[in-house]
Amino acid sequence: MKYNHMEEWLKSAAPASYNFAEDTQGEDWEQKDYGKIENSYEKYFVYRASLYKKAHEELLLDDEEIQKKILDFCENAEEYRTEDPDSSSKLLQQVYKKLWPEFFEKSYMTDGEGRIASDTMTSAQNKVNKIMQCFLKDKQIGSIYKEKKAYASTNSSIALTAVMGEYFHQKLHTTCPNLKMFLELYHTIGNYCPVPAGFNGARSGNTANYDYWDLTLMKIREWFYNRDDKFNDQLLESQLLHDKGNWKNCKSWLNKFEKSREKNGKDGWHYFIDTLYMQDYVDDNYHVKPFWEGHSWRNIALPDDLKQINKALETINMRIAMRSIRIISALGE
Repeated sequence: MKYNHMEEWLKSAAPASYNFAEDTQGEDWEQKDYGKIENSYEKYFVYRASLYKKAHEELLLDDEEIQKKILDFCENAEEYRTEDPDSSSKLLQQVYKKLWPEFFEKSYMTDGEGRIASDTMTSAQNKVNKIMQCFLKDKQIGSIYKEKKAYASTNSSIALTAVMGEYFHQKLHTTCPNLKMFLELYHTIGNYCPVPAGFNGARSGNTANYDYWDLTLMKIREWFYNRDDKFNDQLLESQLLHDKGNWKNCKSWLNKFEKSREKNGKDGWHYFIDTLYMQDYVDDNYHVKPFWEGHSWRNIALPDDLKQINKALETINMRIAMRSIRIISALGE
């Protein structure tokens, strides 16, 4: 469902579980309603279907039925006309303006069109790919591929959904049960954050390996507590943003919080966490809590052990859900 105003969304039955991709749909009454897709896996892959690349079909069996199922799925997905909420959700911008109005006055926070730059904090596809790797040798999963072995990729997951949706989704679910909840929380308000322009894509390193906000917060905390300006500039440019983003915008953003001490009686780091409702990402002493044991900048990858992956997703799910509650509560006030 697409809401006309933030107040309408807040008064809905479950604002904390609202998928902001629904808000990116246009006003065309002939388009399909994304919010009515009940299967969580199908809903996610419909959203991802626009990324399907024809080149992937070289890996599939030369089978007209397989090709038709994929084509039909992608064409059906196009009829929903969903877009990335970071850049296309008006409702998300209303939330940002209500909670952080001062950001709209800062050029380093806007995208040049009057919108606050936004970040989907922890993304989903690399988790899906990691879980897929656990059952690539499944004969039925591999049956549509020339080499009889599937590939763990965005394209492969879309093709498998199109050709054998229920079976593929059940394999994902039995392999890692907490993935379903993560896909449901992925586009909820607790997984969005206003960020400076030139921050979003660069933060993940364009590989998704760094696309975890516990890692992001670890570097930001380090920046606040290090007093060496030259080191801090390099930390932002080469470490946090991987020499790809706008580190000067990021520095201006963090400096805003650092200068808050006199007004708020908190140091920059504490003010940053409290202002962005990140309290559930830190412990009582405001040290960042890793998403799983041992997760750090020296050990960035998801664990290989399925139990650890499932446990990590349980932790991420809880953090997103708790932050949604904090944000909605603040909006209600």
